[in-house]
Amino acid sequence: MKINKHLLQFLAALWILAFHLWISVTGTVGEAFLVRIGYVGVDLFFFVSAFSLADKELRYGEFLKNRFSLIYLKFLIFTAAAALYKSWGLTKFLKTAFFISFFERGGGSFLWFAPAILLFYVLYPLFLKWNWKYKVPAVLALWLLLSILLEGVFGYTKVFIFTNRIPVILAGYVLKRHSIKKQLYLPSLALGLVLLYFYGFTIKCNIPVRDSFYVLAIPVVVGLAGISGYVKQCGFVTMTAGATFEMYAVQMIWGAELVRLFYRTTGSPLAANLLVFLSVVGCSVVLSKVFSQVRKLLI
Repeated sequence: MKINKHLLQFLAALWILAFHLWISVTGTVGEAFLVRIGYVGVDLFFFVSAFSLADKELRYGEFLKNRFSLIYLKFLIFTAAAALYKSWGLTKFLKTAFFISFFERGGGSFLWFAPAILLFYVLYPLFLKWNWKYKVPAVLALWLLLSILLEGVFGYTKVFIFTNRIPVILAGYVLKRHSIKKQLYLPSLALGLVLLYFYGFTIKCNIPVRDSFYVLAIPVVVGLAGISGYVKQCGFVTMTAGATFEMYAVQMIWGAELVRLFYRTTGSPLAANLLVFLSVVGCSVVLSKVFSQVRKLLI
């Protein structure tokens, strides 16, 4: 299976941006549906990450050092920026910086995706080294059993926003090795959209465990991934795809203020949306270049 990694990352980042900041333009159900399933952007990120690493030989220590230096430094800087801008107390800052908030609040914690993706980087290389024919069904069974135990016995579901992405991670791994026919990409996308409309938008599927609706994104992700392989690379998309973490952070810290500013200034939802997107993307690309230079100096 061939995918356009940068296009998928670009699409995921914009979808998540719309999920958080989009002002309704048409007021239609279709628009609301496409915006409210913007969480699929996270599934796209996990799928692409698993797909990209599935056939690589990874030196565990070196790999973790590289990934943590790439992500955690940014996360720490943006956490400090948010703490100063939003007048957090020291306790909240430390809990966020050391991922305690993620385990306490799940998706309600600041930049929850950072601890989640770093946890993925810690575990995924171990999965790749696990040389057993039935490891994929074994991990699926373990995921489901642990999820049922956590919810049913301990009443703890905060990390489900990450753990319920384990199936899409496994899908990325499997499809790197066992492709599906290209004729199935569009049907897969269509099926996924139907499932998400009824069980991720109209109602949220919580069977067999809470937040199971995330699993229903797999057909959408597979369809988009397959279709992306037929789209040519684009310099702008590639550049923007490299700033996806910055886009996520900028929107979470300053996004609401940008929305209010541009909507108050223009009075037009469409114009405000466009200006917000351009501002977040532009600022994020600049910050990405700065972080890249800083990282080179530190490593």
